[in-house]
Amino acid sequence: DDSGDESDPEDSETPWICTLTIRRLRSHSPSSSLRHSSIAENHDSQPQSVCLKVATLSPTPHHPKVVGLLKVPFPLPDIEIESMAVRKRVVTAHGVSRTMSGAGEGHGGLVLTAEEIKDTISSTALWLVVREGFGGIGRERKRSEGGGWRMRA
Repeated sequence: DDSGDESDPEDSETPWICTLTIRRLRSHSPSSSLRHSSIAENHDSQPQSVCLKVATLSPTPHHPKVVGLLKVPFPLPDIEIESMAVRKRVVTAHGVSRTMSGAGEGHGGLVLTAEEIKDTISSTALWLVVREGFGGIGRERKRSEGGGWRMRA
């Protein structure tokens, strides 16, 4: 009877999709709306959110030592937070180079770099592996589901 095997989460190899979503929050303070009315008009024409697929994490329940496979596209882009712009990176013979912001205008504002995105992906994937109790074959279960690791509330 194989019907029970399909619903077992330990045997599932369905990948987790990691998506980075950044949303613009509007400021409701009257002083900022008076000072930045031209900026507010500019923000209305800009996108209000950025959604970007940054990784997949696939459990490997049938592997004796590997608990999961994390796939991250290369190169990851940088994201300008204030303008909600995704700046692609280009692979050259000298390494990875950053592209300029839209139309060459250097805002100098807050930028979420590819390295910061990669760090967030790695720590989130590790947290997910512990929370979900990923594990290979032949793994001995200890006191808790996470193989000795415990998640604090």
